Amino acid sequence: MERAAGERARDLTRTAVEVWASLDQDDPVNRRGLAQAKVFLGDRLAELGSAADAVAWAVDAEAGFRRLLRAAPGAEEAQEAEEALDHIGRQLELRLRFLAFESLAGLRAGGLLPERLLPQAVVAARIQGVAEAEIAARLGLDAEQVSTMLEVTPWRAVWRIEVRGADGLWAAAPAPWQGSADVRNRTAEDVASELVRGFRDSAAYPGEGALWRVRVWWHAEGDPAGARFRLVIGPDSPAPTPS
Repeated sequence: MERAAGERARDLTRTAVEVWASLDQDDPVNRRGLAQAKVFLGDRLAELGSAADAVAWAVDAEAGFRRLLRAAPGAEEAQEAEEALDHIGRQLELRLRFLAFESLAGLRAGGLLPERLLPQAVVAARIQGVAEAEIAARLGLDAEQVSTMLEVTPWRAVWRIEVRGADGLWAAAPAPWQGSADVRNRTAEDVASELVRGFRDSAAYPGEGALWRVRVWWHAEGDPAGARFRLVIGPDSPAPTPS
């Protein structure tokens, strides 16, 4: 039911975009209405999990609000546009964290990846384990540009190691096996591998017969499915899951 409601909201918002787009775009009121409707559509798409489409619509809306500012609007209209740009900027930074490299490359090819977000896109690709040469080729950057971006742009790795007890419940291992740190030019798998090696040599290690797991997130701990890397270790454990 929630999914159906979200899809109805998306469809209604898409209709609103079409209505605003059909109006006289020489009128700044109509241009502002169209840009705001695109922001709303991006939000609805993000709620439904269509992150790449949400980014594309947000970038389109951002361009509309920047055009409004270039037209020297009144103080009230300028403030509204600035507030909208702040909202869009925050949303874009968040949504890029959840895009697969193919989506990032597609946005770049379509001119829908703003220059200011390229360092974050490069870091996002590296977190996923994409090689620097491929990042450069697919995002239209020089190899030196990619290397520099990775050197100067940190990402916040957040991790948690949990051990399953005899009762079948998972319990978090003590610090430092749950924590966070800023890292540079490292994949989520790199971070997880170091944690695995350190944990095996620590007093908290439950032994070879135990079942335990490690997860690594980007920026903040959240839904397990949103972890950038997941690994369960122990008897009959599944394969590691980078994402």
